Amino acid sequence: MTDDDSQSAVLAAITALTARLDAQSLAIQELNERMAQAPVLPQPPAPVLAPPVFDRGRVEPAGNGGGNHRNPRLDFPKFSGTDPAVWLQRANQFFAYYQTPQGQKVLIASYYMEGRAAVWTQEFQNSGIIPSWTDFVSALQTRFGPGLFEDPMEELMRLRQVGTVDDYILKFEELVVKIQGLTEAHKLSCFLGGLKEEIRLPVKMLMPQSILAAQALARMQEETLQATKH
Repeated sequence: MTDDDSQSAVLAAITALTARLDAQSLAIQELNERMAQAPVLPQPPAPVLAPPVFDRGRVEPAGNGGGNHRNPRLDFPKFSGTDPAVWLQRANQFFAYYQTPQGQKVLIASYYMEGRAAVWTQEFQNSGIIPSWTDFVSALQTRFGPGLFEDPMEELMRLRQVGTVDDYILKFEELVVKIQGLTEAHKLSCFLGGLKEEIRLPVKMLMPQSILAAQALARMQEETLQATKH
């Protein structure tokens, strides 16, 4: 294939991507217009959530504020010593949903420890001293977080797409969640830099402004390349 043919193929792919984006934008605009014209229904009063209590080995809401309304039940995440950042995020979401008092957080979290994490929590339980949630989180991150020679940021900077776009996105997100303080612009730059060249160049030419937009464009470019091979 000559250079002219390569350039023509890239331009054709970009044209196809642009057309699909225009079609999606039009569909979203039409949907927004229909939603704006729809009648606004009165919203029911927000339920009052009570602090969670233990019930048969599970964490349940203590009450729903009366009436027959039933709130969706969230299960507290179990922790066995891996992916502490992900576990802490889910645990904090649970506590926020149930408005858990600070004094109950460590007790609830300790109940759902497994394996080596359960052995670790047994140490301070035997001492009879219950730490604050902040101290517990700090100690947990020190014990089960990245080791001294592990650097998620360095790994993120070296990350390159090897398989599919979805495989790359999964690995990218696993690393990003371990790094605090990354700006959207920095995430976007790292994501684009790790894509395969035949996907990265057309996506960068469309100048996505967010990670979600870049991921969508990368998937579309991958589909376009696969279609041209058949």
